Amino acid sequence: MSIVEFTELRELDGDWTAADYLKLLKRLELDGPEGMSEVEVREMCLLGLQDLDPAEAAEVVLAYKFEGNLTDGQIKNFSNEFQFEKLWEHGGDMELHRTMFSVGSLLSAVNEQLFPTPDAVRVTMEVECKDAESAKLLQDDTAPQLIVRMLSAGMDDDAVLKRLFADELQSGNFPDAVSLIWDLDVEHPTAATAIVKVTSSGYWLDSLKETTAFTWEGHSQTT
Repeated sequence: MSIVEFTELRELDGDWTAADYLKLLKRLELDGPEGMSEVEVREMCLLGLQDLDPAEAAEVVLAYKFEGNLTDGQIKNFSNEFQFEKLWEHGGDMELHRTMFSVGSLLSAVNEQLFPTPDAVRVTMEVECKDAESAKLLQDDTAPQLIVRMLSAGMDDDAVLKRLFADELQSGNFPDAVSLIWDLDVEHPTAATAIVKVTSSGYWLDSLKETTAFTWEGHSQTT
């Protein structure tokens, strides 16, 4: 298999829309004029957040993105931590990482000196499978753990992913794989080949930056 593209991203497509900015403006008690473009609404939203203390700005964005999923106390704690930690990498609950990146990408746009720089990565691979049945595994329920194991084969032994998930990468159930892969797109140019696009934090995927081709003889083992 080969890596055909390695792209560093500061914001992911679709994370923030004009509708999101308008809802944030409402929380900020600001009214946007009718007919504003998405760019204008975004700029007004950023200006409104810039008028707040950094922790207050983080609290507004966190409360919006995690409404109903975090307690007020958790939001308060995270709003203070966001100025010093990449919570999409180091937060204890990996299921929150994808949304934490979304929060972090907007907060960095508010003030890149006070909030950590977002560092997502999209890796695009061409995968040659043994046969059509093997190719289909890239889209079934176990695909995340299969693909994470596949990606690890292209990394050096000192890669963060290999060090923290050494046992899970070898065999058995790997539930955290779902949280490691933020976005996944798989296309099949032919029955036994696939174009796989994986998006996640650079924390997990940066080790593939210099990789061009590698092999993996593993399989999807879940028990």
